[in-house]
Amino acid sequence: MVLADLWACARFDLRLSDAEFLAIAPAALDALMERYRIARDEGRWLAGGIRSDIWNVNRDPEKSKPLTAAHFVPGAKTPEDEDLEFLEKVVNGERFESPDEEELRRFRSQMGTTFANHGVQFE
Repeated sequence: MVLADLWACARFDLRLSDAEFLAIAPAALDALMERYRIARDEGRWLAGGIRSDIWNVNRDPEKSKPLTAAHFVPGAKTPEDEDLEFLEKVVNGERFESPDEEELRRFRSQMGTTFANHGVQFE
């Protein structure tokens, strides 16, 4: 990203003044821009959810399948896309790392505690 693009994002998207743009630390600007992207994406997912609800309520079940928010969010991957990507990796012989044993032990312990707190026995 060139300086002019950075300035334009700071001014337009983040609503920073010229003085604020010149005074802000690069790491702080990066954090604000990341937060802006998150907020923008949340809005897209909310809108996608509304669109999918409208679609699903008004569709003919015999002629079309239900859609998710991902079908209406630009650049989002549908569950089908994610399944295809996984299958392609498997077909191409890609190996998947085993989970870290210590991390797995901590996860199991935490899950056991969580379930026990709700009266459920977890093995």
